[in-house]
Formats: sequence, structure tokens, C-alpha cells
Amino acid sequence: MVDEQGAGGKPAGNGYIRPGIDDRPDLNKALSPEDKGNITRLTADAEETRRRAQRR
Repeated sequence: MVDEQGAGGKPAGNGYIRPGIDDRPDLNKALSPEDKGNITRLTADAEETRRRAQRR
């Protein structure tokens, strides 16, 4: 689909605006302390798995 001149990322006629990087939630505000802890734990597990694989 080609946007009309000056449409600014909106397809003509329906008012739809494509989401952009500013539409993403601030994860520091959106996640609970428990969620953040789980992400940290899972990230650490993934990094350790990657290190083990590189040693082989």
C-alpha cells in the first residue's frame, strides 16, 4: 500500500496510525517486582546455557 502525499504514516480515509516505538509500554512501570525477578532469573539461565555451549 502506498501512502498518499502528506498522510504521515496513515492510510487514507480510516484514521489508522501505525504503532511506533513510542507506543511500547515502559517495562519498569508495567512489570511487577516479581515479573522483573523472573526475567532476571531466566536471562541468567540463558546466559549460562550460552556459555556452556561455547565451551564445547
